[in-house]
Amino acid sequence: MKLEVISLVDNLIGGNIPAELENISTLKQLNLSYNRFSAGNIPPEIGNLTDLDVLWFTDCNLIGPIPNSLGRLSKLMDLDLAINKLTGSIPSSISELTNVVQIELYNNSLTSELPAVGWLKMTALRLIDISMNRFTGTVPEELCSLQLESLHFYENEFESKLPKIISNSSNLYELRLFGNRFSVAC
Repeated sequence: MKLEVISLVDNLIGGNIPAELENISTLKQLNLSYNRFSAGNIPPEIGNLTDLDVLWFTDCNLIGPIPNSLGRLSKLMDLDLAINKLTGSIPSSISELTNVVQIELYNNSLTSELPAVGWLKMTALRLIDISMNRFTGTVPEELCSLQLESLHFYENEFESKLPKIISNSSNLYELRLFGNRFSVAC
């Protein structure tokens, strides 16, 4: 089998996301967004699809944590798990996604602080949207030192000073931080 793309966006697919997708080792793009899956976890076996460069599970009724196994998707460039009911923290294994350009985790129930280290390995990252969750703590300086173009952290529970280094982000054209308790480091 040479199947490289599965896009079943906006159908009436129910049940759970099948773990057996891991058997399609040639898969490069998997988009199951906007379907009516039963409430369920992201199958950890998705992390075995090591040729994936696009993974979109937007609005798929997903619950539970983001599996550590997604860190094995070293070719991934676009990760979208937005508009679900994911809980817990962002796993530190996310820093292994060294080719990722875009991460969208907005509108979930993710909590905790962001991983403090590992962001510097993600040199391709340009857009990160973790808005409408319940993240706390500080924004990692490592994350702010990347060449980000778009940073969306609005409607969380951050209570810190923004790292000064964010003012050096020459590519940053979109910064959305409203609905937090940020202060500016002077």
